[in-house]
Amino acid sequence: LRGFMANLPLTLEEAAAIDGAGPFRTFFEIIVPLCRPGIVATAVFVLIVTWQEFLFALSFTSTKEMRTLPVGVNDFISQYGIRYGELMASSVMISMPVVAVFFFLQRQFVAGLTAGAVKG
Repeated sequence: LRGFMANLPLTLEEAAAIDGAGPFRTFFEIIVPLCRPGIVATAVFVLIVTWQEFLFALSFTSTKEMRTLPVGVNDFISQYGIRYGELMASSVMISMPVVAVFFFLQRQFVAGLTAGAVKG
């Protein structure tokens, strides 16, 4: 996100200040709409990374009610065997929200990744 924000020209903020816009109006009406692809790309990346976080959630959950979905999937693996059908079905269902979010925000995600990578 920093690389994306660094590519925004400072002249946009200066032009808004000359036109009489205050700092909050400049930020919310000029900067945020231009940064939307970068914000969406960062949000999707953070969602994907945190959704599948297993060890952190396993360390801090003590009861079954507090478990996250990836930690709950671990119950299908026992010392006597692995219930592959339930494990694979729950893995697909857990992955669906992330796939759906990525599908709907794909254009902003790709635009945000490519715009922050160009230096010039």
